[in-house]
Parts: sequence; structure tokens; C-alpha cells
Amino acid sequence: MIPETLDQLRGLVDPLRLRNRQAVAREAADLIRQAGRYRWVGLYDVTETEVAAIAWTGEIAPAF
Repeated sequence: MIPETLDQLRGLVDPLRLRNRQAVAREAADLIRQAGRYRWVGLYDVTETEVAAIAWTGEIAPAF
């Protein structure tokens, strides 16, 4: 990942921006997708009992 993208991702985790966690996660997923030229990126919330998608970007999701 290029340094500029890492700086942008660091800027997203500003505590003031975390008020809308889903919007920040979607923006992070989009930055990662563009930097790596991936067709789809998803970010997940993982707990001891559940795995849930909180944000994704891209037109065609991968096969599960």
C-alpha cells in the first residue's frame, strides 16, 4: 500500500470522525480497494460470537 493511502487511513481514525463508524469504514474500504486495485473490499466486525460486515465497496462481491 502506498504511503499516501496509509496517511489517509490514519486520518480516518480520528476520534471525532468515529461518530459515524459505518461511514468511516466504507471510506476506508474504498481507499484500500483503490490502492490495491481490488474489485471488492469488505470490512468486518468480529466478536466472540459473530462476524458481521460493517462496510464494503465494489460492484461484484466475491463468492463465499
